[in-house]
Amino acid sequence: AKTITRKATPSGPFATAGTGGGGIEKATWTSLVLLGLLHLFNDSYGGILAPWIPLLREEMSLSLPEAAFLGTIVTLASGIGQPVTGYIADRLQINIFARFFPLLTAVGMSFVGLAPNYSIVIVLLILHGLGTGAFHPQGMAMVGAIGGPRRAFSISLFMTFGTIGYSIAPITLFPLV
Repeated sequence: AKTITRKATPSGPFATAGTGGGGIEKATWTSLVLLGLLHLFNDSYGGILAPWIPLLREEMSLSLPEAAFLGTIVTLASGIGQPVTGYIADRLQINIFARFFPLLTAVGMSFVGLAPNYSIVIVLLILHGLGTGAFHPQGMAMVGAIGGPRRAFSISLFMTFGTIGYSIAPITLFPLV
């Protein structure tokens, strides 16, 4: 009887691509985690608005529709900004949106608490929305390209980082601002 010896081949997302497991190389993991952390940072600023709304409403004597409109502003600015910046990034083959626009996201939201009036709050939230809207399409495209054969897993990891950032912001960042 002939004995067959099999080489153990790791599989799953943690296997390296060279092992036949279809996994992700260490350098790719590093890039994915860094982009994921950038996504966490970016989206954490979006999670600050909800706890701020009652405070802004009281401080600025906002009506309920005016206060609710603050969330709408962010969503509209982000939604309109995404296809525009995605198109520009594809057309010009640049990646500055994913690298630098999270700073616009942070600046826009960070100064809301210092805004002297409702109009300035709106402007700051538009900046925040445009920053996050510029980040997402390009960040997602970069993660998809880096993920290679593990594209779906890589994108899901990226999305999870963003969700965590948004979710923990009210308890981690809000007390600081």
